[in-house]
Amino acid sequence: TQEERLITPADLLFENDSRTRSNYSGSISKINNFQLRALGRLSYDLPLNANETVITSPEISYSLGLMDAIQTDKWKINSLHIGLALKYAWYKYPELIEPTLDKPFLPEPEAPELTLKRIVISGSAHGVFIDSDGNPAKAQILDIKNITSTNVAALVNYIFFEDSSAVIPPRYTLLNRGEVENFHLKDLEGTGTLPIYYNILNVIGNRMQIYPDASITLTGCLSGGDTEKDNPQLSKNRVDAVKGYLTDTWGIDPKRIAAKHRGTPEVPSNVKNEDGLAENRRVEITSKTWEILDVLSFNDTVRQFSAPVIALSAEVKAELGIDKWVISASQDKKMLKQFKGVSDIPSEKFLWDLVKEPQSTPKMNEPISLAVEVTDREGNKSIVKGEPIKIKQFYDQKERIETFSLIIFGFNMSSVNESNQRILEMIKGRITPKSIVTVTGFTDRTGAADYNQKLSDRRAKEIGKMLKVQEDKSEGKGGSELLYDNDLPEGRFYCRTVRVTVETPIE
Repeated sequence: TQEERLITPADLLFENDSRTRSNYSGSISKINNFQLRALGRLSYDLPLNANETVITSPEISYSLGLMDAIQTDKWKINSLHIGLALKYAWYKYPELIEPTLDKPFLPEPEAPELTLKRIVISGSAHGVFIDSDGNPAKAQILDIKNITSTNVAALVNYIFFEDSSAVIPPRYTLLNRGEVENFHLKDLEGTGTLPIYYNILNVIGNRMQIYPDASITLTGCLSGGDTEKDNPQLSKNRVDAVKGYLTDTWGIDPKRIAAKHRGTPEVPSNVKNEDGLAENRRVEITSKTWEILDVLSFNDTVRQFSAPVIALSAEVKAELGIDKWVISASQDKKMLKQFKGVSDIPSEKFLWDLVKEPQSTPKMNEPISLAVEVTDREGNKSIVKGEPIKIKQFYDQKERIETFSLIIFGFNMSSVNESNQRILEMIKGRITPKSIVTVTGFTDRTGAADYNQKLSDRRAKEIGKMLKVQEDKSEGKGGSELLYDNDLPEGRFYCRTVRVTVETPIE
């Protein structure tokens, strides 16, 4: 039951001429009757008298819900209990009796002297800077240039489903009605491309509230494989799942959502392999109001390094032999990078790529601490510390970098569709005579490496030509650098892209 009641002042009423409103009651549907919990309890006995027959026991316990209380929402019930028990024991400890010796006391023979094994673990750890050409750099300090940037991300307008399923997969972020009111697009800033994509239904729901005259069309599709063959009800159920979320959770009028279903998509992926089948199991979202599926733009920080790679190495010896080891790089107690292994530490260097792993980038000026934790074959542990790596941060306010990772291509396609023409016009508006523009094409893992290289190069050249970029500034990377997880259909779609970077000096 729920009721909103006006307590004070006594002379005011709600708009319904009553002192109460928002009266609701009913039963919670789809309750999980079976609940699994983890319970931990800690207690301690404290005797209150000499015989320890009266005992008090303070205790604290915590119950952690492992399952949702209802089937449709993420709602786990946890509880904390604090208590005090008073106990009485129906016994007394017997009195201690001094032992009597029938035989004369003889001292115990001396134990033989033990020979202890020596535990000796020693060594060192080092870090060497590697420049962009792959050669060791002579610099003693890593310079990091921080530049304020703008990242523009496009939305893949598909919701992908599991085989023969019409349930929206849990990797998509689904809110409840209470959370909808607190959803803001700015909260997605800095979360990354795929986390933003997983909020696509919330982005669309939010925008449909902002543009009340806009409508969308949902088209359910099948994989084209044997498991989903001739099953139009499945594609319809997938549309109903997406439409139901937008209407029930976001409160969108069902009349604003047109629903269609078909077999394979109008432009399908390859139905002869599992990756293609997974990409076809989807609901497509389209709208004549371009703002509904417009790109998302967020401010970010681009970091440029005097040396993009740090090569870590360690030389450690243990008298009893090395069982396992961990090489760690940390800054102000925050772990940045780790390498682990068993047996002896290899002699080759471990490469820490700061460009490919932006989440591991040091954010402060404090030196990076190097350490090697070694466990020998008898479980003895020791930490060997290395020479700290010096860091110097620079903050550049004289340059603006804008990255457009948004030209998303269909399967095996290099042409630019009509919707992306508007995005290209946006990029053109950001280019000045002093701008440095680079265009890089990418593909997913599907197909042969040499073909993907040519395909990504065609994509980059096509965009570069439209933007009037010098030909040597447009190149393809093929599938050699996979931008996102290619085990997921959305990861492969986001890899079929061209990334346009515009660097502009600020006067």
